[in-house]
Amino acid sequence: MGLPETLVAKLTNSPVNALVGGRITPAIGTDGTQVPFVAFTITSSENSYRLDGSPSSLEKTGIMFDVWGNKHTQVTQILSALRSTLSGWSEGQVKWSMWGNSATEKDEDSERYSAVSEFTVWYEQTVRIRVDAGIESGEAFGTPTITGDAPRLDFSEPFNSQYLAVF
Repeated sequence: MGLPETLVAKLTNSPVNALVGGRITPAIGTDGTQVPFVAFTITSSENSYRLDGSPSSLEKTGIMFDVWGNKHTQVTQILSALRSTLSGWSEGQVKWSMWGNSATEKDEDSERYSAVSEFTVWYEQTVRIRVDAGIESGEAFGTPTITGDAPRLDFSEPFNSQYLAVF
């Protein structure tokens, strides 16, 4: 599961979901979107490295949340729920989440209130490749040595759906 899907799942199972009626999306709201809603965008992504200089699978990701509502109090309640749900979040591939800052304002055109909030998430990325059927997820594979022809992986068949995580 990627970071956007992980965020939607986390927020769907939090007080934020009830406050926005399930309207949580990794996209930008458009005119006519029913309020209140939360939309988010990944604004930056930075790879990290181990002390020996080799690449790490940990990624520092900036996320901007846009919150829209009819009243200022509604928007601030949603922001508060976002902050309490995501600040210090560490679960599964999410290793840490930190609140950045936020700002709230009234949109003069729509007479609605909006807020922008920034978070930083450190997320464990994994590279996945398909392998032949019969290999169980999570199996210890070791480091293969390849001599002669490279192994052939068949990506065309839907039943070859097991994945190997490479760290």
